[in-house]
Amino acid sequence: MRAELDPSGDNLDLRSLLQGLARSGRWIAALVLLGSLVGLGYGLARPNQYVSEGKIEVRLGIRERHTPESSLDPTIDAPALVPGIGDEIVLLYNPVVYERIARQIGPERLLAPYDPAASEGSDRPFPTRWFHALQSWWFRWQAAVRTPEEALLEAATIADQAIEVAALDNTSYLWIRSTASTPELAQLLTRTYVTTARQWHREVYSSSTELSFVSDQLKRYEEESLAAERAYTEHRDQCGFYDLEAQKKSSVATLGDHDTRIQENTIRLFEIEDELAFVEKELEATPTTIEKLIPPSIRVNPEYQAALDQLQELTGERTALVSVYTEGSEIFRRKVDRLEAEIERAEKRLKGTLEFIEYGAVTREVSPHPRHEELSIRRNELRREKQTRAKTAELWQRSKDEQDKRLRAALQCETIHRDHSQAVERSKARVQELSAALERAQALALLDRQEDMDSLRIALDGDLPREMEGPDRTRFLVLGLFGGLAGGMFLAALRFLLDTRVRAPEVLQKELGLDVIGVVPEARAWRKASARTGGRARAGAST
Repeated sequence: MRAELDPSGDNLDLRSLLQGLARSGRWIAALVLLGSLVGLGYGLARPNQYVSEGKIEVRLGIRERHTPESSLDPTIDAPALVPGIGDEIVLLYNPVVYERIARQIGPERLLAPYDPAASEGSDRPFPTRWFHALQSWWFRWQAAVRTPEEALLEAATIADQAIEVAALDNTSYLWIRSTASTPELAQLLTRTYVTTARQWHREVYSSSTELSFVSDQLKRYEEESLAAERAYTEHRDQCGFYDLEAQKKSSVATLGDHDTRIQENTIRLFEIEDELAFVEKELEATPTTIEKLIPPSIRVNPEYQAALDQLQELTGERTALVSVYTEGSEIFRRKVDRLEAEIERAEKRLKGTLEFIEYGAVTREVSPHPRHEELSIRRNELRREKQTRAKTAELWQRSKDEQDKRLRAALQCETIHRDHSQAVERSKARVQELSAALERAQALALLDRQEDMDSLRIALDGDLPREMEGPDRTRFLVLGLFGGLAGGMFLAALRFLLDTRVRAPEVLQKELGLDVIGVVPEARAWRKASARTGGRARAGAST
């Protein structure tokens, strides 16, 4: 090989390379032929393929976002997110779905050997009928005997491989593509998958299990609620408190009021004691009686009163003369002069008479001391008030002790009372939540029974393919041809690189540095005879 390199010893000589490949031409042709036959055989061994397509519109809503927590608490603040179309694909990619498809179609039909000769007529050309007969024989020969369980499992696997599910870009549609050896089977696969997928979706998101579960839970919590209420009632009857908080607040308020009243009463008792001591001290210092002088009695003098009456009478007559007699007349003057003389005498008499006169003499009188009486009355009032307030304080203290006793009893019962009350509230709240959850589950169960309200709506229920989709036998032939060619080229290049024989005078001249005098051609017959002689010599040496 080194002899056929260029003088630098790094690159192959293109001419030598082409000559080396030409020497392996038969190998290249054989491998090309073999690859073509393999590609053609692989294409002929594959059955015809027909594709049926279907579409499902995915409309996910409240049923799909339902969670176990929301089944028991419909007022949950953070509901689950609505599943996407990718989640629906993952849900439908379930072995149960394909097993149901296999059961509905039948394992015997899915596993039936491909038999193109069974459906062709006599109008087909003879090569085509011969080819189909060969295919029928080939697939019947490959068919194996299976148990029912193995047949069902393999049929489900075939259905899984034959059905392709994908989401159409930027839409809410699922695209179903089924591949089978006959148009009818491809269509049947698509329609069966669509029906089974809808049924499986309803079963997964069905609320029937939830309905029975919520009903059982509601019944259980109703019984617990009744038991909690009975225990709560018995506890209240035993403790004597029905509204513990209100009664406790009332007791606390009453205790505070009694404390205030007792404090005020105590302060008043101290004040009464101080005042009573002061009154007692004053009573000791104050005499019981008091002595006083009684002056003689003074009365109006009767003579003075008679003179005064006479003067008033004369003055009245003097005034009345004007209305009786003519002023300035003689008789008027005489009457006036007489009356004025009598008035003058009466005035003198009145002035000479005492207005008041005394009767009797001055006497001494002993009477109770008013201050002593006042202090005695006050002392008695204070003593009565002291007795009353002492009794009142005793009653208030007794009432306070009773309220304190009730408050202590309430505090002792408070923990158990609160536990029972909270248990009743929790059970009632739970019953209300489960009642709402039951209504919700019943509504969802009603939706489950309405097939026209299914979240998966059939947009295309599997078309019947009219033309064959595969296999592309020409493609397999071309791939086999190029594969054989690549293998032949690789083998030729390997032979060229591993070949160390000198095949040209120039190579020998380069390797040995000598001039070539001449070339003796090798006869093919002589080479064969030499090969036989060499073979016999090697056989004799071995013996």
